[in-house]
Amino acid sequence: MAGVNFNSTLNALTRDGQLSKTDLTKLKELANDGQGDDAQEQWIVKQLEKNDHCSFNKGTQLGSSSTSFNFVVALDTTFHDKFGELAKDGVIDKNDISVLESMAKTDSEKKIVKGLKSSDANNLEYSLQAINFSDYKAAEKGKNRNFKFILSPNMNEKDEVPTKGNFKTSTENIVSHTSQSDLLKKTKTDSDRCGAGATVNALLLTKGEQGFKDLAEKLIKEGKIKKSDIDRDAEGKIKTTYNNIHRVQDALMGKFDAKKDGLNVKFDRKTLISTGKSEIDKAIDYAGLTRTGIPKQDREEKIKEFFTNNPDGAIVINIDGGDKNNSYETLGFDKNSKNDHWVTVVKKGDKYYVADTGNTAINGDGKHYRELTDQEVQALVYNNPRTMIGVANKEPLKTNQVNPSMNLPRFHAGLKDMR
Repeated sequence: MAGVNFNSTLNALTRDGQLSKTDLTKLKELANDGQGDDAQEQWIVKQLEKNDHCSFNKGTQLGSSSTSFNFVVALDTTFHDKFGELAKDGVIDKNDISVLESMAKTDSEKKIVKGLKSSDANNLEYSLQAINFSDYKAAEKGKNRNFKFILSPNMNEKDEVPTKGNFKTSTENIVSHTSQSDLLKKTKTDSDRCGAGATVNALLLTKGEQGFKDLAEKLIKEGKIKKSDIDRDAEGKIKTTYNNIHRVQDALMGKFDAKKDGLNVKFDRKTLISTGKSEIDKAIDYAGLTRTGIPKQDREEKIKEFFTNNPDGAIVINIDGGDKNNSYETLGFDKNSKNDHWVTVVKKGDKYYVADTGNTAINGDGKHYRELTDQEVQALVYNNPRTMIGVANKEPLKTNQVNPSMNLPRFHAGLKDMR
């Protein structure tokens, strides 16, 4: 074992989560003083020279390289062991962080918890390298624990999505908190289900929570979602949890997406109106919404007309890319792009709002729904050279027809860089 002097000095020097060159020099001297197990002490010093005692660096969105999150546990392995236990499922969520916060005693452990709670760290992929000094020989042979996990400090899948927040209606607040990415092992469509996400958002914004719950029940009855996978209250009623919304998105995409690359749209080349037979059309119909084609010609006038006739309606819009820079003013709008994406737009008074399940990978941050600037309204809504589908909770006053036998291009929708 490491000597008493070495251990006490190590604990004292690493309390603040930092080690200076002077600190390392002191430890090197103690590691060669002939007291305790000098071999172990020397090994510990080598690890400390290679690893910052506690470092937490901001990561990037899923799909990018993992961020290294290193910490070293010197003597007390309780926090270290609990972290490993909680990270086994591949997720550290807000409930896990609460457990770790209650256990954090040293400054370095508290620093770890503070990093985990960082609002910028949501739904990012991290790698935790945990070195247990109590069994340094095993660690020396490469048996250190190395956990990879998704960090989600704002929510747990079983949490009910907040209905109160920065917006007037409960459903506006719900869509502001939900993305198409989840923490569930069984869903594999996160990166491609923007079409399903936009449809579910349109359903919530036009028919409310009950419309969403009716869709969930429909998918359960058809066997698209397991009954046991859905969260219900004490009376057996479906709840509006993150888990339920993500499973409905996943099941809706799975029902209609033949190639598993996102819900496609087939449209008339001249009018840009969807044929009514695309995967996105079928998903909207299945959700119990009515559709109205928004033509390319006189688009601004037609959009205003649609919202006059359907003030509680929404428009599902196909775009090239997503809100990567927190702006829709400079979208590429490449008609041949395979990186297309679906968003939902509503009109409240004279203001337009967008709900986007893919603009970030974050759930629970309240940033997935916001007002569009005048410039964004022009770019995203009035001058968007791609397909738009008006959806409502009633028969539209006017339906545009297209000939399905026309030469129709096909786009699939899925943000390929979301994971």
